[in-house]
Amino acid sequence: MADKNIAQLNLDISAIAQKLKLGVGQVQRFIGLTLYSEIVGGNPVDTGFSRANWNMTVGSPDFSVHGTYRKDGNYAPQTPQIEASVELQPLFITNGVNYVVFLEEGSSQQAPNGFIRVAIERVKSEFEQYTIKL
Repeated sequence: MADKNIAQLNLDISAIAQKLKLGVGQVQRFIGLTLYSEIVGGNPVDTGFSRANWNMTVGSPDFSVHGTYRKDGNYAPQTPQIEASVELQPLFITNGVNYVVFLEEGSSQQAPNGFIRVAIERVKSEFEQYTIKL
């Protein structure tokens, strides 16, 4: 099932790129940055440590953690530096903070259960609506 969805996504990205006269990597980068922004924006915040530790990489996942957790910390999210490639490449949005899975499962009062899934569905819906309009 996942392979079928990925194959369809690749076809959709290629079709959009062709219609807009853009490279597939540019379209993939745009979708990836949009998803990254939705996830980071939906991440519940106490100190901001988990929000500041989202990574977006091409080719392989990055589970590194930036800094050390401090209860009195004031952390700011990273801005991903992703180059648009000519071809589709695996794109990863990851977080190495050990409690982010609990935040996703709803352990925080500050964000809904499944904030990552909500972000994915939101971007997926926007992308599907966009492809229909083309």
